[in-house]
Amino acid sequence: MFDGDSFKLNPNFSTFVSPSNPSAINTSALSEFSETNELSQRGKLFSLNQTSSAIKFAPVTATPVALKTQERNGIAEAYYTLKEAEDDVVIPSGKSASAWTGIGSKNLSSTCHGFHDLPLYFQRGDESPKEGSCAEYHENARGFYWSDVEENQAVFFESVLYRPVSKNIHLITRCENTGAQWVSPNESILSEEAFEPLLLDFTETQGTTVASLQEIVEGVKQGKICQFVSQDNQSLEFFWDRAWLLGALEGDFEHSRYELLSTPNLCS
Repeated sequence: MFDGDSFKLNPNFSTFVSPSNPSAINTSALSEFSETNELSQRGKLFSLNQTSSAIKFAPVTATPVALKTQERNGIAEAYYTLKEAEDDVVIPSGKSASAWTGIGSKNLSSTCHGFHDLPLYFQRGDESPKEGSCAEYHENARGFYWSDVEENQAVFFESVLYRPVSKNIHLITRCENTGAQWVSPNESILSEEAFEPLLLDFTETQGTTVASLQEIVEGVKQGKICQFVSQDNQSLEFFWDRAWLLGALEGDFEHSRYELLSTPNLCS
């Protein structure tokens, strides 16, 4: 299908026509945060599947975020909600808002261990508040909770949040005085500053917004967007290079994930 073939999309992005298969194909543009951050969709910008006759396009701004979780009184917890204007972004019951990977720790037996000396999370979906947690009564909050944590231990994570370009969404820490801290390349918020927003707007000038197919093509040329064609040539996907996005947390900007650490040593 994709070996020398071509296709046309009409301006309202509702039909697909290929010379080798002129029938219409269902298309959709994802416009809800829960859609663009769903664990099986995260990072995907465009997918085309001839077998299922479907196209998906996810116009988003990608914002990398680092998170510090810190022991306080034997507990480590970090919960947040996403806001659009004054309203919570609804996260469907049982679903995660984002996925987080551990990048290091402090005062544990190894920087590659998490609380209770377990392996660091890898692409772990955040969770609804646990009973007794600081966000217990906030149904749209998501985060993590650990009990029986040893004194002064801390664990660090990173993620990328994909905000639909049609939405003005920001992250708000849900709990006060937990020691949690969120950092994006542009700003930082502490649990002690509860309800101060961290904007998911790592700006268009940094090239992390894709709102058109042309921008996908340009992103591939620049090495920040990857492409995948299935072995049977029936499906095509374009997706963010996650390592390129997370590189923005390496310290080139005003804030960085190293702001979270008293030492730059991370799990390698």
